[in-house]
Amino acid sequence: MCTLTKRIVDASGTALEFEDRYLLGAVTANRIAYDGESGGILRINNERYYQFVVARALMSSMPYKVKIEVDGHDLVLEDPVTKERIVVIEMKRWMSASGKQELGGIRKDLGTKLPAATAKLKIMLLFSSNPPGLMKQQIDWLSSQLNTRQEHWESHCFSTFDPNGKSVEFWTAGYTVIEPPPLPRPCC
Repeated sequence: MCTLTKRIVDASGTALEFEDRYLLGAVTANRIAYDGESGGILRINNERYYQFVVARALMSSMPYKVKIEVDGHDLVLEDPVTKERIVVIEMKRWMSASGKQELGGIRKDLGTKLPAATAKLKIMLLFSSNPPGLMKQQIDWLSSQLNTRQEHWESHCFSTFDPNGKSVEFWTAGYTVIEPPPLPRPCC
């Protein structure tokens, strides 16, 4: 869909994958404290943590100034010269067993918060994990629950391990919020 959305999702996913690999190595290196345990990024299953990893990645990969927590938005990317908001990003973890627990917050961001934001591009960025090979199925289900257009989703996925050593995939998905066209003005 949107090239910038894809670039943001890929940069975010790659940064989280690097963080995952770092944590996997740290747990392995500290065998005394983590005897028999495994797990990377899912050891710290925290939206704010993911937000900071993503912000750091975007600071070095985007030609925009990255700001955290501006006017109630998780991330804002602005033109460094004009100060115009180019991108507003809302983030959510989608990690509950059924996937239903977080739908209310995601719907609110998609239906109210992002459409009201002032920016050229508005993105809902989700973080999730599931057994290997199920990401597309999960995004399809989520899209049906949120009544979103599947072609507006971009994703980045990588294989990792949960803290119990079980093989999983962690993914980041970005949805481009497209506002409906304005209604025609009355002629009289």
